[in-house]
Amino acid sequence: MNILLVDDNAENRGLLRLTLESEGHHVLLAAHGGEALSVLRRQSVDAIISDVLMPIMNGYQLCSALRKTKRFKNIPFVFYSGNYGTAGGERLGKMSGADKYVRKPASTFSVLSALYEVVRDNKDAPLKRAGTAVGSKKSLRKDREKSQSPGGRAISRGVKATRKRKPSIPTD
Repeated sequence: MNILLVDDNAENRGLLRLTLESEGHHVLLAAHGGEALSVLRRQSVDAIISDVLMPIMNGYQLCSALRKTKRFKNIPFVFYSGNYGTAGGERLGKMSGADKYVRKPASTFSVLSALYEVVRDNKDAPLKRAGTAVGSKKSLRKDREKSQSPGGRAISRGVKATRKRKPSIPTD
């Protein structure tokens, strides 16, 4: 699966990228919503995992912009953020069009479970990964064991906010 990972924190991007790649996924990276739009113009993706609070274009703006375009409106979208990690923040995420909201810090198992759930719900067909259906009990159990191993770790981030120009939104 091609997954676009959008986060302004390089350490978070790196840790989640390693997790996703170890699951056999191809990961594309963007540091903010503007970069994510550029990536989407060049590459097709099967799902997006995004932070909320980022410079240039935040996650809510990104998700909302994508939901307004014919080309991108059906891409499964998961927010993974420590910012706005309240019921109000989750409501804003849903209002912007996100399929799921996972609060940082969270285990890699939680992030993978949310990803597989929204992809499965969106496609109505099980994806296959190394002979195991993505999101199956066996697959999720393996993911949970990995995330609870000494090498498995939750990903968290510090708060950092800046706001610059708003990038152009692709049209169909």
